[in-house]
Amino acid sequence: MSTLRSSSPIPARSWYIALGTTALLLAAAFIMARTTVDRNFFSFSPPSTPDNPAPPADVLDQVGALRLYQTFYTAWATMILLFPALIWFFFRKQSETAARRWLLFWTVSYVAFLVHLYWALFICRRRVS
Repeated sequence: MSTLRSSSPIPARSWYIALGTTALLLAAAFIMARTTVDRNFFSFSPPSTPDNPAPPADVLDQVGALRLYQTFYTAWATMILLFPALIWFFFRKQSETAARRWLLFWTVSYVAFLVHLYWALFICRRRVS
């Protein structure tokens, strides 16, 4: 059973808006990672203590930390795009517009997730391990 009541396609303008939002969020993720890498927001391990000054699982070099931050921020971009999709999901059977918006945001959040997954598996993993 299809959630759309007709087979009308999603308008190109809606695709441009959604893909533009995705591109802006992913660009913001990479820019924020670059600007906040020296602040030590994220880590693989708890903060260092006098008994354990440098946990062995932490990323100590700057390039590894940058890639780790890029991975985290792209995950946030994915979640930001996923929220509208989850909201429109509940209204998709009530109107065709809601169903289109759900499908559109679900698709672009998946694209953002694929960017995050690629970055985590192939870029960050190569440098961190």
